[in-house]
Amino acid sequence: MNPLVIDLAKRLLGQNLQLHLQNGIINPPDNYHHQAAWHRDLPYQDWVISKPLAINAFYCLTDFTNTNGATFVLPYSHRSDFFPSEKFVIENELQIIAPKGSVIFFDSMLFHRAGYNTSSDVRIGVNNMFVSPIIKQQINIPQAILEKYHIDELSDEEQLILGFKFQLANNVVEYRKRRTNKS
Repeated sequence: MNPLVIDLAKRLLGQNLQLHLQNGIINPPDNYHHQAAWHRDLPYQDWVISKPLAINAFYCLTDFTNTNGATFVLPYSHRSDFFPSEKFVIENELQIIAPKGSVIFFDSMLFHRAGYNTSSDVRIGVNNMFVSPIIKQQINIPQAILEKYHIDELSDEEQLILGFKFQLANNVVEYRKRRTNKS
């Protein structure tokens, strides 16, 4: 719920957005990391769109350095519906060096990968992906939260970001009741 991150995400995605996923990335030394292959965080998409549908806010919990496998990106690759040539990758890949406490913001359709960690330290980050609500959450975050908290304990902003405002109806009757209540 970092206000600066939420504000930037809203500027890019619009006022209606939700947390799609949150995952920890742990890159140990001298170990091939499954995130080392080029990928997009909206996987299996072979199309692009003029405005972002998803934005990553990748929190650096340790320094991201050349030696500990800091994230590589392919600039502008979010604008291409195919993976670029090997020549393009060699000429354009960019490693994001960032101190602990930084947040790396990027379009989730940008091709990126983890670097190989040759240091003696573990590299750790937490990835938050915010999406337009036309994309479902990876897991039902509201249901998971309600196992511990009551909805009244959450602000309207927290309910929005955590996806309470965009839950699917369980049936047609529930859907129509929601539509009627919005009128």
